[in-house]
Amino acid sequence: MSHVEDNNRDRDLAGLLGEPPILPGESENRYAALRAEVERTIKPKNIFEQMRVQTLTDTIWEEMRYKRFEAKLIDGARVNALAVLMTPFVGFFRERAANVAQDYYSPNPQESEPAAKFVARFGITLEMIHAKAAAIEGSNLALFDRLIGNRQTANRVLLNEHERRERKAKKSELKAKRSASSSEVQEPAVKLKLA
Repeated sequence: MSHVEDNNRDRDLAGLLGEPPILPGESENRYAALRAEVERTIKPKNIFEQMRVQTLTDTIWEEMRYKRFEAKLIDGARVNALAVLMTPFVGFFRERAANVAQDYYSPNPQESEPAAKFVARFGITLEMIHAKAAAIEGSNLALFDRLIGNRQTANRVLLNEHERRERKAKKSELKAKRSASSSEVQEPAVKLKLA
């Protein structure tokens, strides 16, 4: 098969298997690199193995996405988390706590530096803020954990199937070699005695 025929076949297969699950802002090049590595590992020889490559690539990609989303959820809840942590220290005035939190995360150093010193007086650390943000986003994080777990299970099944097929192929290959080498061994010549 020529290089042009290979490219046409790959394009046809891609059309059959559907578009990759790439969201706006995600890198098509990173997805393509991941798919190339999976394809190099699986070494597909038919449509079913191509489908396995596609499914494994998609599930790995989605798992990585959901892990990024978890981090973004926590990052997005930091201001609210700091406001919750600060509330007892500002006489339970939520508006004051929210203002401190907004100043703390302000890009303007004239606002963020005094707020950081004020927050530090109460022993509130970044780790505490992140922990509170995770608690605030707990149900959403649990959802992503389930999605990640689902993708990991799918990946494990696909990889186990791939490894099983490789072991089976190696076993068949070894058996064929043994069979070929045993048929090459010739019976020793029988010497006849003449009387």
